[in-house]
Amino acid sequence: MAMKVIKIIGLADGQASSFEGMYVGNFDPSHSPPLGHWPQTSCILDVTPRKDEAKAYNDAAAAWEDWRRIDERLPTRPDGKPNRPLTAFTVEIEDA
Repeated sequence: MAMKVIKIIGLADGQASSFEGMYVGNFDPSHSPPLGHWPQTSCILDVTPRKDEAKAYNDAAAAWEDWRRIDERLPTRPDGKPNRPLTAFTVEIEDA
């Protein structure tokens, strides 16, 4: 079974962003990055243009599970839906 990675296609709302075409390196929805961390987000999200530096998952199900991971600090958005920061992006799962 091939390892998988998450590739960011773009923002789910269709707006342009600097994340397009990047791979998820490290993602932690329940921790804020230190000041000066790029990109400025409410969670830790490190991206890389290199597939070989991306976070590897055992299978597609594990990658999708991470994409849907909830921020434990604030699990519900103001609209009552789960607070899943990475779902702000349209992604695809690729072989590592």
